[in-house]
Amino acid sequence: MSVTVMLCVISALCITGVLAAFITVRLLRRKGSVLLEVASISEVPHKPIDYSKKPDNISITYESFFNISVKNGDLTVIIDEVIVRDNGVFVIVKKNRSGRIVGNERERKWFHMKRDSHKEMLNPIKEAKLKTFVLSKKLQSLGINVWVQGVVLFVNPYIEIVVGNPSVPVLKLAQLDQYLLQFVSNRRFNSDQISKVIYYLRGIK
Repeated sequence: MSVTVMLCVISALCITGVLAAFITVRLLRRKGSVLLEVASISEVPHKPIDYSKKPDNISITYESFFNISVKNGDLTVIIDEVIVRDNGVFVIVKKNRSGRIVGNERERKWFHMKRDSHKEMLNPIKEAKLKTFVLSKKLQSLGINVWVQGVVLFVNPYIEIVVGNPSVPVLKLAQLDQYLLQFVSNRRFNSDQISKVIYYLRGIK
């Protein structure tokens, strides 16, 4: 049997300028070998992006963007991950620590304790708030008024977190999916707004 995988490949160059090319391809597995078949190609000439308009080809169910650089005014931040869902836009600040994390929202530094060491780490809630603020203000400057929620995520499974009642959720990796599913925004969303967010984030280089 053949295994069909649909991929969307973006970015193409041509002599006359830069084109955004959307290429649908199929991978066919036959007798241990993999063949690449181009099914369709559609090209759109490069032009200045108008973020006030909603493109027709944006899916709003779920999309993630990694290592996103966002500049607003004099502030530029690198965001580990931005998750766009139909119930919100989430700024994910990731930390890979094992052991025990102890702190509170007001402190500048937290304690990272392991069996044979005790170290300090900068408060990741403050980092998440800053990055959430910058992305939120950037979207507002583009006429996209949506709620942006910060999340601190510890990705190492061997972690214990002791943080009392933070305004920004501090989660283990296993808790993230449930949090996203149950999240209720402080601001109403519609498909047009979410599509514009995705359109903007896809355009970041």
